[in-house]
Amino acid sequence: MEEITLTGQSISAFREFLVENEKARATVEKYVQEAEQLRLALCGAPVTKAGVLAYRERLQQYRALTVNNKLSAVNAYLRFCGAERCEVKLLKVQRRAFREEQRDLTESEYRRLLSIAKGRKNQRLYHVMLTICATGIRVSELRFITTEAPRAGRTEIRLKGKCRTVLLPQELAERLRRYARAQDIQEGPCSAPAPGGPRTAATSGMK
Repeated sequence: MEEITLTGQSISAFREFLVENEKARATVEKYVQEAEQLRLALCGAPVTKAGVLAYRERLQQYRALTVNNKLSAVNAYLRFCGAERCEVKLLKVQRRAFREEQRDLTESEYRRLLSIAKGRKNQRLYHVMLTICATGIRVSELRFITTEAPRAGRTEIRLKGKCRTVLLPQELAERLRRYARAQDIQEGPCSAPAPGGPRTAATSGMK
């Protein structure tokens, strides 16, 4: 199987190909930019499926939709270069259009749970309940509500190969920010329980 090395010349040819196919100027620039980023990441080595998979892993710092946009451009470039075998799959983005009503808490049940948590003077449990009920996330997903999430007003949950964006209501975000300040939480999950370790959001207030 012939090895293919990504070069500056191939990127220039890719640009011409996009222009000839009447792609929008913004699309051309975006695709060329992403192609160049992949070329630089490979450091002159021949392109391989393993190399592109490693590059996809490096992109995990971005939101899922951003990663997929980048990968779409990368895959288009690989096809142009004759390296279709090295294309990688996009991230799965989970979308739920509705919830089953029987799985929802009633308002009275919700307030009763909050009252119990507050009565026990357990701030961590109280904020766990607030977070779950305000966002609809699962207990296993609490670790994705980090100290960055209240500031951004959203977080991305990535489990079982799927990604979805969860929005945080403004009131919840403010409560979590206050809780983090009060507990001296600087990084990590805001309220999810976790094994012992340094003082982070996961371990504060767990007495």
